[in-house]
Parts: sequence; structure tokens; C-alpha cells
Amino acid sequence: MERAIEIIKGLSTQTYITSTALAEQLNVSSRTIRNDVALLNQELKKNGAYIESKARHGLILRILDEESYQTYYKNLMNTSPIDKENRIAQIVEYILTMEDSVTIDDLCDIFYVSRSTMKKDMKEVRTILEKHDIQMDHRANQGLKIIGEEQNLRNCLADLQKSRLEEISLQDKGLETIMHIISNEVNKYHFEISDYSIRNFALHISIAITRIHDGKELELTTDMEDLLKRSPDLDLLLSIVEEIEDAFQVKFTKGEIGYLLLQISGKKTFSAKNVSGNTVISEETYKLVTEMLEQVNQVFKIDFRYDLELITMLATHLMPLEIRAKHGIAVHNNMADDIRHNVILSYNMAIIACDTLEQKIGQKLPMDEIAFVALPFSLALKRKWSNQKEKVLIVCGSGKASSELLAYQVKENFGNYLDVVGATSRHSLDLYDFSNVDYILTTVPIDIPVPIPIIRTSTFFETSAIVHVNQAIADNRSNRFLEYFNENMVFWSSSDQKNEILEQMCKKSVQYYDIPDNFLDYVLKREEIGRTSFGNLITIAHPIHPLGKESFVGLTILDHPIDWDGEPSQLIFLLSMKENGENKMKDFYKAMTKLVNNKSYIGLLTKAKDYAQVIDILKLVASSEHHTIL
Repeated sequence: MERAIEIIKGLSTQTYITSTALAEQLNVSSRTIRNDVALLNQELKKNGAYIESKARHGLILRILDEESYQTYYKNLMNTSPIDKENRIAQIVEYILTMEDSVTIDDLCDIFYVSRSTMKKDMKEVRTILEKHDIQMDHRANQGLKIIGEEQNLRNCLADLQKSRLEEISLQDKGLETIMHIISNEVNKYHFEISDYSIRNFALHISIAITRIHDGKELELTTDMEDLLKRSPDLDLLLSIVEEIEDAFQVKFTKGEIGYLLLQISGKKTFSAKNVSGNTVISEETYKLVTEMLEQVNQVFKIDFRYDLELITMLATHLMPLEIRAKHGIAVHNNMADDIRHNVILSYNMAIIACDTLEQKIGQKLPMDEIAFVALPFSLALKRKWSNQKEKVLIVCGSGKASSELLAYQVKENFGNYLDVVGATSRHSLDLYDFSNVDYILTTVPIDIPVPIPIIRTSTFFETSAIVHVNQAIADNRSNRFLEYFNENMVFWSSSDQKNEILEQMCKKSVQYYDIPDNFLDYVLKREEIGRTSFGNLITIAHPIHPLGKESFVGLTILDHPIDWDGEPSQLIFLLSMKENGENKMKDFYKAMTKLVNNKSYIGLLTKAKDYAQVIDILKLVASSEHHTIL
């Protein structure tokens, strides 16, 4: 800001100068100077200085930290004109902290833009404010004035600054001091909190200090009072507050303490190591988690209702999550996109589970929150499926001893994912029940039809035999993924309407599969719960619960990406799982995880012209390497 530089140059650290005299120097009005000084002081206070305004004397520059101020001053001298995004953030920050009303013309002078540009900016300013339930009252000849609760104003200020949090923390010595105090105290109390949340909490404290100094204190609400009575985090917060009060010569009221308690309680994190032992789960929370897991079981036919580790992790996560949701406390999850891309099934489960929670609290949860909930599901799936080994039947023509040797070698080399369920001879296969067998591992030729894959090997596992078995199993899993696709269910479309695309896919599904005629209604009901787009142009739609006797997957390839609930999508998959569940559906999700994370394959699919090309690309996807937990 050029005028900010001129104001600083025109101020002295020794003598006062009136705003009228400074206005004459810069050829602007005295009111413009007052507005500029108010805006400039927000930055100076973070950088070791402030402009003091004294009645009948004028303005004087006070430097509290010479090193911080000089660093700021040098950066200011080298600053290029601010871009639109930063300008809008500065406009919002300015009008949130101004004492008097301000006109559009004042804002044009302060931010060096034309009236038409400022009017365009103000549309985005209003959008930002409305997200925090803050209104901007604009009356003729009176200017703009903010209408909103103090807590909402602070949350908005924090949101504006959180994108620059690391930069601010490096420049602002006060914020650095606050972070140091928080870090020391949370370590003393063994309070689990991320580094980012420490910086974010420090920012809220910094804003609180400034607002208290400006006479903008928070009132104690009923929710805050209730939390003060029952929160296990109160002693920690009081220790932090005591240190902050001493360091910054400020006094926190009960309302301020209640507000900060909401903030820190909403930032608590939990891991597997700190939810065992003495963890106490209330009956109400246990019931809610059970309902969440029941809904997941209904949709995916995967039952976690007796997984105590998952129940405990979800229950302990719900308390801070509910606090954040109820009080509009934003949470930042820098892993959200990675989670959506790498644990697709778990993220899908989290959406369904969180729908139950959303109905209870009466509001939708942001993607960052849902992504956090996906992680416990990912761990639970890994535990569940690590215990679900595929079953192998051994066929050997050399007798019991060689069969037992082969069984031992299978256990030694493939024990993590294969389990030998028995051994038999070639001539007994006609009578064998294959309902609980996934593979036949045989040392002799089998010339009769069997309903499962056959892998030929030798009695003694050499390196080449191990490689061969591994490859055969990988190929079979790849084939299981491809078996869900049918030429009649792969389409190309130029439509840009989400419901029109789903209607076409569901109409064809009803023609080719034994599913209800109102299949589309079940799919649209799932769409209402939460987004089915997973990024990188991929959407995986599915009905609200399994239907029919057969699992299948449809695919529509669009001519160009379209908006799918706020995210561009071009490859629309429609997954339908049979009504009793599908144990091998994990092969589909593993393959889809590989696809979502490979833009080259995505690019090839968007350009595919026929079914044969689609299947060839999907074969490449299924056979590629990608390590993930689901």
C-alpha cells in the first residue's frame, strides 16, 4: 500500500503530528488518514509497533520491538501491489475492526481502486461475511456498518488469517510467544493436539487480546457455561490463560475463557494409543456410534458394530467434532484430498456414518471433518480384511506327505493372505463342495470343470513357483474387478446434467439386471447424503443400500467435465452391490483407488472411444502397483 508507506514516512517517533497536517502532506482528507491509520495499525501491532493517537496532540509512531519493526518496514518497502484475493481479505478485516461506518468512496481511497472495482469486491466481501452470519448494513449518506455477534466476527477474522498462519507466526513475536506457552502447557497435561491446531488456537488468543484491548469482550453464553462445568480440558486452559495474562497484561473474563475453552476442546485429537484403558464413553455417545455403524452396515454390508477399537475411536472423536460443528469452529485437514483419493471406501463409509451425526446436530459437516472420520474406518477395514484370508484347496497326486509339505510352503510364503482349507485328490474333485474355496493349488493337471481359478505348481516351491503363484493371484483379483463391467453398461454422453446422466444409467441397469424399477430413487437418495465425487474427474455413484442378486458397475464417459456437487467430473461410475453384500467388492475399491491416483489412466479413459479400449485401460489400472489401506 503506497499511502501506508507515506504515512509511516510522515510519522515521527519523537514528536506528534496532527492528522490534518499529515492529510495535507498526502493530499487526502483527514478522515482518509484516520481510516488508513486504523487499517495500518492492524499490521503494525503484529510487527512490534503501533500508531498512537492522542487528543489535541495528534499521531506518533511507537516502536516496541525494533527488530520486528525493521523487518516489517523493509518488507513493506519492497511490497508489490496486492492482488485481488488479498485486497478482499484486507477489506473484510478492515470493516470488521472499524469503529465507525465507512463509505464506498472511503474504501476506494484506502485500497486504491476505482468505485466500479470496489463494488465488485463488495459482492465477495458480503459472501465471506454471510458465511459467518455477519450482515453489512449499507444506508445512504451513512456508509457501511457491520451487524453480527462478536464470536462470529472473531471466527471470521481467524478464517481470514489462517491461510497466512505460518507466515504470520514467523513475523509476529506476540503470536510466537503465545504458541510457546500453549506448547509447554499441552505437553504438561498430555493433551493431544496437532502443530497446526496450536498455531490456530494461538491466532484465536491473539485476536482475543486485541479485541479485549479494544473493549470488545465476549459475553458468557449458556453453552460456554455448560462446558465450563463439565469439560476435562478446563484446568489446561486456565493454566494457558494465566500465562497469557502475565505475558500480555490482559484480563480474560469468564466469557472469554468459555470461548477459548470451546476453541481448544474442539481441537483435541485422538489416536489409537490414547483411547484405551481409562477411556469412558457415555451411553448417549455409544448409542450414536452404534447408529452410525448400523447405517454403514446397511449401505455396505460390512459390520463394524462389535469392533470395540473403532467404536472407542469414533466415540472419543465425536465430542470435539460436535463442539466444532455446534459453534461454527472451522477445522483444517491438510490431508483431506489425500484421504479422499487413497481410502475411497473408508471415505464413503465416513459420509454415510456422518449423515447420522448430521441429522442429530442439524447441520452438514465440511469435507475436512468427514475426512478425519474416514481414518478410523480405514484402520478398521485393514484389521477386518487382514483376518479374511482367501481359501486354498490343495490337489496333489503324490499322497498325504506331499500335500502337507505343499500346505506348509503355502503358509510360509503366502500366510498373510492365503489359508489352506484342505487337501484332496484329483479323482475326488467331482464330490467336493467349493462354496468356501477361492483357489485350487494343484501339482497335477485338472481336466474337469470347476467353479474357481486353478493355479498349477510343483511340490517344491522354487523362486519361480512363488512368482508364478503371486502373479496368478494378482491376475485373478484383476479379473474379479473387470467382471463387474458389462458392455451394455458403458456409455458416452454429451449431457451436462447430473440427474439426466444418472437417469440414463439407472434406466439401463433396470433393463439388464434384476433390480427394482425405482432404482434411480435409491441412487438419488444416496446423492442427497453427501458428495460421491472423489476428485481427479471421478464420481462413484451408488444406491443408498445394496439391491438385487448381482453386483455390477456402469460407466459413463462425458465429452467434457461437468460440475458434480461442486467438483468437476467426467468419468461417472455407477456401483451396485448385491443385496446380501459382496466380499470381493474390495477388489473394486482397490482398483478405483489406483485409478483416482493416476491422472495418466484417467486421461486415457476420458479419450476411450469404445468398450474394448475401456477394458484394456481398466486392465492396466487393476494390474498396476499402488499400496493403500481402504
